[in-house]
Amino acid sequence: MSKSKQRFGTWCSLNSVNAIDAICTTDLDFIVIDEEHSSVSFEDMENMVRACEARGKQAIIRSSNDEKQHLLRILETGSNALMVPHVSSAEDAKKIINSVKYPPLGNRGLSPYTRQHNFSDKNLTESLSKANDKQYLGVLVEGDEGIKNIAEISKVEGIDLIYIGLFDLAKSIGMSDNLEDPKIIELLKETKEIIQSNGVKVGSMAKDVSYAKRLSNLGFDFIAFYNDAAALKSFFQDSISSIKAD
Repeated sequence: MSKSKQRFGTWCSLNSVNAIDAICTTDLDFIVIDEEHSSVSFEDMENMVRACEARGKQAIIRSSNDEKQHLLRILETGSNALMVPHVSSAEDAKKIINSVKYPPLGNRGLSPYTRQHNFSDKNLTESLSKANDKQYLGVLVEGDEGIKNIAEISKVEGIDLIYIGLFDLAKSIGMSDNLEDPKIIELLKETKEIIQSNGVKVGSMAKDVSYAKRLSNLGFDFIAFYNDAAALKSFFQDSISSIKAD
């Protein structure tokens, strides 16, 4: 995944390769495959990653947890981009780095006979080095403690992206009801600047077009717009409401 330009994508919680394939025909840059809030299996994930690759889109798998063996199985689907939730401290982030990077950067388990290494043990040293270089790692900071520790988390070597839980950020200052409040916008800006000052990309979710534009104008690098299931419902509900109103 490129580490330079601003990127826009969406979350996918429908367990459907066809839905992923259809979304990948749009101008979105990435698809977050949400393992935590869906029924997706490891086999499903692997086929969803293939669908993204076939369309030239970036697949990112959002893990349901940070357990080492679980992360390994996700990585073996061939995805070179991973987001891990519930990070509250620099120690949490370091633990994840150790799980997803091969030595000397970490202690990830190895089988060469996977998609990651083209099912071969040939040129394995080079393959391991490339895997470490190309593995894009994002962490989701979602709780009050994580928001307080954002500066320390962003200094952990090997973290490429910090994704801010928008509602958690608002809750940390007791303002969960209005995400447009100037105090929340200012806190978003301050948090973004702390993260980016440490050479790490910053992302968050936009619940609508207006908020996506706001995050873009604030200089966020990674903007996840909406969700496939919500978009499907919204389209048909808005359409039938309009039809019945005429």
